[in-house]
Amino acid sequence: MMLFNWGLIFTGLLSLLFVISLRKNLVSGRMGRLGINSFLLGSVAISATGMLPRSIDVPHDIVSIGAFVCGALALLMVGVAAVKARRMTLGVLSLIGGVFTVGFLLAPWPWPGGAIEQLLACTPWALWTMVFGMRLLLRTQPIVI
Repeated sequence: MMLFNWGLIFTGLLSLLFVISLRKNLVSGRMGRLGINSFLLGSVAISATGMLPRSIDVPHDIVSIGAFVCGALALLMVGVAAVKARRMTLGVLSLIGGVFTVGFLLAPWPWPGGAIEQLLACTPWALWTMVFGMRLLLRTQPIVI
């Protein structure tokens, strides 16, 4: 379990580096900036989830829920900003990722606990981060939305 918690802390720190790069390379309006700020809060919450293990019930639950809410909001807000800027592929994929994240969290699951739905809910956010990160690495100009 300790390895998993350290993985969450490390993931949040790497996500913070990504958000810093995203903030520098993404030119956007208010909605895009709100999405990036939500991503920043989600990154902090992911690290905090690892720092507050499951044995610390209420604080762990708060930061865990915060990470998922902020991640979903980030995808949805960046999606809206991209669609408004006529960056349809980026916008639609971001919106789909946000909808799937929320759907996985709210769907009734037949098994107890929350690990499977949390893993599923993290997947769209993780895939979006990997794809967008690669786009940032390969670009010489800011990605404008």
